[in-house]
Amino acid sequence: MSHIKFAKVLSVTTFLMLLSCQGTKPEESLIVEAQNCLDKVGFQEGDAAQNCVAPLASLDSPQAYLLKCSALFIKYGFANPQRLILIAEQIENSGGSGTTGTAAAIGLLAFDGANAVTDSQSVMDYCSKSGSKGMTIMASLASVATVINKLTGAIASACRTSPETCATAVAAEVCFADSQTMGEIAIVTYQTSCQSAELQNPMCAIYAQATQNGQETDPVVVGDRLQSEIKGSGGCP
Repeated sequence: MSHIKFAKVLSVTTFLMLLSCQGTKPEESLIVEAQNCLDKVGFQEGDAAQNCVAPLASLDSPQAYLLKCSALFIKYGFANPQRLILIAEQIENSGGSGTTGTAAAIGLLAFDGANAVTDSQSVMDYCSKSGSKGMTIMASLASVATVINKLTGAIASACRTSPETCATAVAAEVCFADSQTMGEIAIVTYQTSCQSAELQNPMCAIYAQATQNGQETDPVVVGDRLQSEIKGSGGCP
């Protein structure tokens, strides 16, 4: 009799489990649908890309985080090939501390808008959890740029003109930005994405200098150094 009762309980439990799964989709299916949706969004700025990845909100796989990371860049117009090429050129020509290329590469990645600061924090979180070192570095630059831009909004507007104007605006504003936040970004990025032998991103040089190759862990000290690395010409006062 006990075996019969157990069987009944098991069958009811199995039925309830199956019933609870109705209407849900495997993660792989959600990932594919989100990717296809992002492909259709293309260069469109705004919330369209965010809507594509909304079904991934509770997923924590690297693939889900990579799509959520990408969607935020698309939201702020970074799917535009011309914009990406310009950023890539500035990164390639950055030349390290205090150069026009370094400051411009950072400024060109600034998020601008009502939710820019929150979104820049989210993109850093998503990209780092995706495991993509390249995207984490891009996200870190976007986060640093947004911290600087939130002071007056001058960075985003200046960087719509030319790399030289962009670099000048970044150098003028960077010393007044939040050192601790910038330092936290630099420390996380250096630890997660700037130590592997296969990665040779020129922007890692400024994080290496700011963190003293990972030896300095005080975010305020690191942030102050990062500001001076970006500004160049004697650094910040």
